[in-house]
Amino acid sequence: MDRTESKESTGFGEGSEQDLSSFAEYIDEYIGNQIAFADAKAGFGFTLSAGLLAYLANAEDFRLLLLEGQPVIKALCYVTAALLTFSAAIFASIIFPRLSTLSNERIVSFIAIAKFETSDEYIDALKTVEPAEIAEEQLHHCHDIARICSRKYTLLKNGYFSLAPAVLFFFPVLFLMGEGLVKPAAQSALDCKCVIEAKGLADG
Repeated sequence: MDRTESKESTGFGEGSEQDLSSFAEYIDEYIGNQIAFADAKAGFGFTLSAGLLAYLANAEDFRLLLLEGQPVIKALCYVTAALLTFSAAIFASIIFPRLSTLSNERIVSFIAIAKFETSDEYIDALKTVEPAEIAEEQLHHCHDIARICSRKYTLLKNGYFSLAPAVLFFFPVLFLMGEGLVKPAAQSALDCKCVIEAKGLADG
């Protein structure tokens, strides 16, 4: 047997529909695991970024830094909040399901199957399809979910690239909040307001 015959006997040619189908099932499972891993990482990133953002939004000291802080401090606060918001949005877009198919699938994806009015219609359609066509559609479906998986990991990388500096900036902001650098100025303004109001009442 020459090399050409050996190569043809081990390839996915005609008559190897079962091999194609088994290969498609393996790829589908592999990509599904990768998507689940990406979703888990995105869920952690979203929880972290949204949690830190919620903490800042509910902190009175953070609002005081935005209102009364020095320009550099204000810029640090705004950048931190913006990065946390941006990263949370990216992670949310990763978790949000993609419900559209990219190729013209007819019998494999759940969207294509749901287009049949009844299960009997779907079964009748399957009876008219050759095994080779089913294997090909399985591979088309694998290509679709592979593109979805690739987008998820691209977004995941961008999300963590945004989250990393946000976390680094968060700690200086937290330190400034703990120092209470703007509280004296805010308290002085409040005291002046109280004095003016008291004086107005006394004059009245």
